[in-house]
Amino acid sequence: MQIGNATDWQSVSCGEAHTLGLKTNGSLWAWGRNGSGQLGNGGYSNEYSPIQIGNDTDWQSVSCGEDYSIAIKTDGSLWVWGDNVMGQLGIGNTTIYRPQKINNATNWKSVACGYGHTIALKTDGSLWAWGWNALGQLGNGNNSNQFSPVQIGSDTNWQRVTCGEDHTLALKTDGSLWAWGYNSNGQLGIGSTTRQYSPVKINNATNWKSVACGYNHTIALKTDGSVWAWGGNAAGQLGNGNTTDQHSPVQIDSATNLQSVASGLYHTFAHTTDGSLWAWGSNSYGQLGIGNTTKQSSPVTVSCPSTLPLHLLYFTANKESNHVFLNWQTANEVNVSHVNIQRSANGTAFINIGTVKTTGASSYGFEDDNLPDASMVYYRLEIVDKDGLHTYSKTIAISIANTHLSIYPNPAKNIVTIQGTQVNHVLLQDVLGRTVLTKKLGNATNPPINISELPTGIYYLRVGTGLGVSTTFKFVKQ
Repeated sequence: MQIGNATDWQSVSCGEAHTLGLKTNGSLWAWGRNGSGQLGNGGYSNEYSPIQIGNDTDWQSVSCGEDYSIAIKTDGSLWVWGDNVMGQLGIGNTTIYRPQKINNATNWKSVACGYGHTIALKTDGSLWAWGWNALGQLGNGNNSNQFSPVQIGSDTNWQRVTCGEDHTLALKTDGSLWAWGYNSNGQLGIGSTTRQYSPVKINNATNWKSVACGYNHTIALKTDGSVWAWGGNAAGQLGNGNTTDQHSPVQIDSATNLQSVASGLYHTFAHTTDGSLWAWGSNSYGQLGIGNTTKQSSPVTVSCPSTLPLHLLYFTANKESNHVFLNWQTANEVNVSHVNIQRSANGTAFINIGTVKTTGASSYGFEDDNLPDASMVYYRLEIVDKDGLHTYSKTIAISIANTHLSIYPNPAKNIVTIQGTQVNHVLLQDVLGRTVLTKKLGNATNPPINISELPTGIYYLRVGTGLGVSTTFKFVKQ
């Protein structure tokens, strides 16, 4: 579905749950989750449609990490904002809610972001890194976090760089491809699963053209138009027809007309020279865009259906007591069969909660009197025509409860309890930024965290919820 009606978008980058877009006039726009200030608008409230970040019109490129953002201006300066617990902004470890410049350098060329690490390329061909480094993803020969940019080696022939969750790939001007960082699924492509703390070359090929990284897989394009893949493959994200991990590059299909590649967490896209789009991998939320939610272990064509003949004048949602009332008005209903009302508790997985037949009445309403146990709900309309084609309205988010996070006791000796609902994950670090605990909690309520084996001292506990709320607490371990 199209985002708004603007036709002057130039480029876009996506984080875990936020998006930044650059327009042709050099303005920067953001939307999505904002619990760590990753949108850069000075606040921490989620935004459900694009908002402009400041008034500057000299933005040149942008990259999103999990909950942080980095952008380059036309003067070659580098700007950062968002979550910074692991030093991923390169300016210490303080979270920033508006764009802030990194040092005074004006020769930054490109930048790539991972889960919590950042790799940037300068115009002189040198490579720089900072942020989380527990798995060697910075490539500087150790596993210590870096809170300001450090140069990776002394080579000055780096051409392009990309980051996965915890691994990094970079291309040199001689066409060679290099990798480092985490390698549990063979995502480095070096024939093993051994992590690497410094750049290592992938085979002897010198005709690599571009590369993209997913969570634990890598896709690369050669100058002859062939596409190659390696790493994790549980969801078929490599596209080689099976779900077996690959520790070295394998060619995908026999096509030689590939022009560019891109990767999500567990899915992949490729664009061909004839303008067609191919997709494969995980599809549980319809991320492949092929009209269903079936994962694909081989490339399939993505087709864009023509716009349905229905124009919505408005679509609103209002909460009253324990009910949500939806209202919408149409401008026309040519060939439209019906409208499905869909609801989600997380903004991604929607279910049908009702159907309204179109009657030519123009104005319609629907009452949702069976609300889920959640703090936010999301609604959209699925518009279905008489030929079975469908499209979606914009998504509306509405608060139906309040979610507040806190921890107790503080100071604590053995157990710290997180007071709140839908607690999804936690990250615990010491005052030096070293990660001592990560844990997924599956949207738990008031979960306890065992800290009995930690040394006494000051710690930072970052708590994330399934609703996009992210909060960091400072506490004392006795």
